[in-house]
Amino acid sequence: MQTSSFRKTMFDLSPELQHQAQEKELGEFCTVYPVLKRSTSIWIIGQVCIAWGSIFVGIVALLLAAIFFSPNPPSLIFTLGVAVAGLLLLIIGCSLSLSPSRYARWQVSLWQYGFIYEHKQVCQAFRWDHIENVQRVSSGSAKVVYGCTVRRQDGYEVKLAVFSDLSELIDVVLEES
Repeated sequence: MQTSSFRKTMFDLSPELQHQAQEKELGEFCTVYPVLKRSTSIWIIGQVCIAWGSIFVGIVALLLAAIFFSPNPPSLIFTLGVAVAGLLLLIIGCSLSLSPSRYARWQVSLWQYGFIYEHKQVCQAFRWDHIENVQRVSSGSAKVVYGCTVRRQDGYEVKLAVFSDLSELIDVVLEES
């Protein structure tokens, strides 16, 4: 089984995760695939807020220059409103994009006999011999795989699409199941 370039040791994993792996008899720990922030919608929304906030701040700079150098200056209240909107967008964008707590418990840990999917309060173990189906999610005619849906025999399923080294993770899941 391949290992990811992201290295975590058994000691870096939460006790709950280790307990679940032991309970489900997943064998030895191999590696962790953390969430790739820039693939999440939260991060993208944060980046859009930062971009618009930067535009608003640039407009404020132009409005301030117009206030000081133009014979017909724009309204100071309008300028302050644009400034406040720009700063709020920047704060929201930075909060969404940079907050490590949003991504802290979102990962797939790979084990000898399966994997554990962890996202916020969800922590589900998938043994290789309990996986019923793995369906690739690809983009139309290009057949570029950008994720997969893994279904256990009990019907529970997860979508693997926003993790580092995604193609490696999908290859391992397909090969082992």
